[in-house]
Amino acid sequence: MNFSLHAKMNILGQLTCSLLLLNSLGFSFFTAHTSQNGIFDIGLVSISFQYPSSLFESVDLLAKTTNIINSCNENKDFYFVELCETMPSLQAGGYFYIITLFVLELCVINSALCLWWVCLGRSSGKYEHSHALSPVIYFITLICYNLLSTTGTNAKIIKEGYGMVYCFLIEILLLILSMHYYLVLKRIFANDFLILEEPLATENIKRNFSRASGTHSRGANDTGQSEDDLGLRPMSRRKSCSSSQAVQVDEKVVCKEIIEDLSGEIEKLMSQKNRLEDSTNSLKKLMESSVPDITIYQSNIEAKSFEIKTLKDIIRNLKEKLVEKDIKIKEYERDLSVNKALVQALNTNNDLMVRNLDEKERVLESIRNSGNFKSFDDVSEKDSKRDSQYRYGRFTDSTHAGTSIAHSDRESALDKQIKDQGRSMLYPEESSGCKFQVLSEEIFCMKKPQEYEKIIKDQEELIKSLKDKKNEYKLTIKTLQKNLKDIINDRDRLADDLSSAKESLRAIEDLYIESSNKFVKNQEDWNTEKADIEYSKNILARELEALKSRLKIQEEAMNAEISEATNKIESLKDKLQYYEVEHELAHSEISRLKDLQDLLKADLLDKSSNPSEEIRLSPQKFSKLLSLTDPKYENSLKDLDKSFHSMIDEKDDLRQSCADKDNTIIELSEINQKLSEKIYELQAEPKNSEKVLDYGRSSMQSENSASSSFLSVQEMFVVESISDFDVRNNFLLDKVMRMKKEPPMIYANLWKLMEGLMEEKAKVDKLDLALKRKPRHIAEFTMDFLLSHYGLQSLANKQLKAMTMSLEELNKVNHPYGVLFCRLLGLFHPRPISLDLSVYLLAVQHLFNAIALSNKATKFANHYEILQYGGHASIVDVMELIMKVCKNNRAVGERVIFSIHKESEYKLEIALLKVCGTMAKTGKKPKHFFDLLDNNSTNSLDYHEFVDGIRYTLGIWITQEEAEAICAYIDLNSNGVITMDEWVTRVDFNMYMQKIYAKESLVTKVQVLNAFIEEFELEMIEDYNKLRQTIKIRSLDQIEFENYMRMVEPCLKDHEIIKMFEDIRSIERTKNVSPEGFCIAVLKNKLGGYGIGSFDLKDIASI
Repeated sequence: MNFSLHAKMNILGQLTCSLLLLNSLGFSFFTAHTSQNGIFDIGLVSISFQYPSSLFESVDLLAKTTNIINSCNENKDFYFVELCETMPSLQAGGYFYIITLFVLELCVINSALCLWWVCLGRSSGKYEHSHALSPVIYFITLICYNLLSTTGTNAKIIKEGYGMVYCFLIEILLLILSMHYYLVLKRIFANDFLILEEPLATENIKRNFSRASGTHSRGANDTGQSEDDLGLRPMSRRKSCSSSQAVQVDEKVVCKEIIEDLSGEIEKLMSQKNRLEDSTNSLKKLMESSVPDITIYQSNIEAKSFEIKTLKDIIRNLKEKLVEKDIKIKEYERDLSVNKALVQALNTNNDLMVRNLDEKERVLESIRNSGNFKSFDDVSEKDSKRDSQYRYGRFTDSTHAGTSIAHSDRESALDKQIKDQGRSMLYPEESSGCKFQVLSEEIFCMKKPQEYEKIIKDQEELIKSLKDKKNEYKLTIKTLQKNLKDIINDRDRLADDLSSAKESLRAIEDLYIESSNKFVKNQEDWNTEKADIEYSKNILARELEALKSRLKIQEEAMNAEISEATNKIESLKDKLQYYEVEHELAHSEISRLKDLQDLLKADLLDKSSNPSEEIRLSPQKFSKLLSLTDPKYENSLKDLDKSFHSMIDEKDDLRQSCADKDNTIIELSEINQKLSEKIYELQAEPKNSEKVLDYGRSSMQSENSASSSFLSVQEMFVVESISDFDVRNNFLLDKVMRMKKEPPMIYANLWKLMEGLMEEKAKVDKLDLALKRKPRHIAEFTMDFLLSHYGLQSLANKQLKAMTMSLEELNKVNHPYGVLFCRLLGLFHPRPISLDLSVYLLAVQHLFNAIALSNKATKFANHYEILQYGGHASIVDVMELIMKVCKNNRAVGERVIFSIHKESEYKLEIALLKVCGTMAKTGKKPKHFFDLLDNNSTNSLDYHEFVDGIRYTLGIWITQEEAEAICAYIDLNSNGVITMDEWVTRVDFNMYMQKIYAKESLVTKVQVLNAFIEEFELEMIEDYNKLRQTIKIRSLDQIEFENYMRMVEPCLKDHEIIKMFEDIRSIERTKNVSPEGFCIAVLKNKLGGYGIGSFDLKDIASI
């Protein structure tokens, strides 16, 4: 008999009884006949009756029991007077029946579920008391209800109605189902399922064989046992043992092969782990080897600075010498000017003396001719003495005065000398003229001739002395001219020396300026190279830390898998030993059964000899015995086959997991190799370090993640740096690490818990934004939510531990929804979502839940498939949602909508659904929209008119490329014009109305949220690139940092700028700040409109 069929029949009967019991709530259980010919149909909570009326023959009424009791208390109506006394007992009996009915419902459903689990093979069938409990409970309920309801002074008017008969029929059905369970299902269950638990014991076989031998000794006519019992167990095991022998031998070989394969794979994994550790050590050595190069650069800079200092000292000494030479040259020039003035004065004096001598000779000749010699000689002698003394005194005084003044004060002496020379030039003329005039008057006045001779002699002597003086003056003039020439030569020589010194000084200055420029340039290059090297070193250190963390996680996962594989191997070894023992037992049984078979064949086939008394069987009965098979051996063989297949499945799973780990290790080795090549390039060409860190998206390969496939490594570091939450300092992880190990949370419960968390956080954020308060981070809110959700702190801590373990597993397998939760909470992911973006995303998911379709599916697998991605909604509804959210920025909304289905293979169908589905939801016909798009009433649409009409006239947010693809699809003859016939032919609104909620047009919540995250990260990268292009220098000191900050945000205060500068320096560990650090600081603090993008909380708060 088939157990499954009987179980399903019993379950169907249980469910039918459950529905009938619920239906009994509306039946009338009793009928009351009063003395006023009143007939009342009494139910659980209501009473129906006919009320006599003067207008009509009778009025059918339905009233609640409580209302009738109230009317009885208020006005003792004769029509209800007999029923009023019994109403409290009726109400009490109804309440009792309703309460026990729900208990009975639970009992019936429990019995049906238990039987269903037994049918599925997931229960042992031990919980069977509910099958017998249901009819007993219902029978007691009916008896108690009848007794409670018929108690009272006027209970005699109450009689059982058809509802009570209906309930007793349900009781009979429950009794039949209970008897069916105990008499049919339990026997079949014992025969088909519980027999699998009995072992293959050799003692039972020996006992059965001895019993069979004893039976044969009694004779064929003995009726102590039936013929089926004769030797049934020993002979029926022949086929099962022979078949199990082959299966166990094959299974033993397969188990050995599995163990060998697993040990080989474990050795491969250990070798790969060692290779990864070697590569990590090599990276450390390369980082340590770059330290001597930095010390060499510093020593070279110190040597260059010392050389520049010495050059500065030499230039300063040369300048001092040049200044001294300039002073000497000025002194020489002043001496030369004084000497020139003296020479000129001497020349003028010489000319005057010559003129005076000529004048005196002329006077003497005139005197001689006149004859007055004596008086003339006396007068001339006196005059000559007086004139000579006067001239000599004037000359010596003027010479000594000019020389002393020239040595005391060069400039004043020159002016005084000119004045003195001018006077000396005038005084001799005046004096000589006066004397000669006086002399001439005296000569003409004197008439003594004896004096003329004496005067002439004196005049001759005077002339002679004057000639001597003239010669002396000439010699003096010659010496002075010679000295003047020497001075001029010295001056020219000094001028040449001065020019050569100036040229050498100018050359030294040029050399100094050139060396200073070179030094400054070298200093800037060194600072730039040093900053680049330190920045690259920091980046490599961060990458190394990330690799270490990933390697640690990978190592832990590999160790866990290795331990799990080792445990499985040990369990397989135990199973192998068990199967070997079973094989030996089966082999011994087979050999014994073969001996028995040979003995039986010998007795049956030996016709000449008489059969023994112990074994007397006909050939037909012998063949029948050979054909029989014990069901216990069949079930054991089935169990072995199932275990064998399960082992094969486990082996395939292990191979798949090992293959995945191999791929991950290969990716890590490739990243390792790229990092080592970068380090080698940095060491080989330090000046070209900026080429190593290319800030474009094509510089390095992205991570193997669904949420970061569009970002390069540099861009991912930028996105990671601008986050306002540090993953390494997450207090949730700190709280979890101190707790005991808990089993991971079931994923279905995790999804429900996280959905509730996001909904509650969205409500709190909406309230905070309305009150203009800063929202809390979701990681801080999580602990309060768990405490309010579970009520106890210890239980909340346990659930937090289980939740984090489940999220860690989901993050490892790169589950989209699990990765999103990790990024929101800042757990296990290097790029957590910032606070403002998380508030924005939670508001979007709240709006998505409003348009999401119902998650109730017929199968649990389908329900879980929807639940693990946050639910799903139609792309048309999602497009309308994004149009509402991004109403101020259409370009961003179009990119987000396209990003949701950019990986889909049916892009054209989705674009058509977005356009035609939106049109179909309005309930209008295609001709109406064609007329709206046809602006010039030509009954045709060109591509430009169609695209602009869809995007702007109808306001449907699709990209230009999607609109053009739709045009090409509708244009059947490809002439560039869409006619009404083509439009009606291609567009069927009924079909697209059905496709709106088809499976192909549904998108999940995680797709929508990841599209917003992708758009936000792309906008942050664009802002970063814009800022980076404005900075043309390699590094920023504090002054340059302040200037650039003022350009970005003029309202910043000095202490805020200094704090940001010091924070970036502490992060980068450099003297100055790199341009990358400046850009990240601007984005992180949202200065100058950067770092916000299109995701403003004011816009989402207004929706």
